Amino acid sequence: MVNPKMVGGGLFLNATSGTHIYFDKATTAGESLFYRLVAQDTGLTPAAPLQRGYAKVEYLSIAELTDFFLTAPSQEIDFICTGRVTGIKMDKGWCYVSCSHCAKKLQLTVASFTCLSCNNTNAVSVLRYRVEVSVADETGEALFVCIDGVMTKLHNMRAYEAGHLLAGDGVNPEKTQAPPFVTDMELWKVIPTHSR
Repeated sequence: MVNPKMVGGGLFLNATSGTHIYFDKATTAGESLFYRLVAQDTGLTPAAPLQRGYAKVEYLSIAELTDFFLTAPSQEIDFICTGRVTGIKMDKGWCYVSCSHCAKKLQLTVASFTCLSCNNTNAVSVLRYRVEVSVADETGEALFVCIDGVMTKLHNMRAYEAGHLLAGDGVNPEKTQAPPFVTDMELWKVIPTHSR
């Protein structure tokens, strides 16, 4: 589900477990793959109807999406909105290392992570973070609130891999609002899809 909000004239969409984001960097192969995922006549199982067998995927511009959220009665639809990442907003972002079992913040000791909730002195760590991604098309701009799982689909790196990468670079993720591989994503072409 999407929780849309209008703030200061801008559309804010909160990503949830039902949010799916696919991206491509304007390559012919990437664009071809994307259209095969949503096409009905390729012989491949379409991506969107895997969630709901009867769903019709609607293509919406950001302006149409904004208008839909402002005027349409509450209903469930599947839609695809293609745009370009124009900015990563860091002022409300957060980042921390959590326990893979309970998702609570881990304590870093000399050689390992400790989970006080699980009482595990050798906890497996997972990186958790929140970022706001500004996405625009030729009709408007929207701000998508993305949590680590959704962002994984954009940068193609699992949270535990990201944590190991940052640790190898000597970066303490808790002293940043988002990992560097997230802040470097500006100007990617993204295709966010949501169910409302």
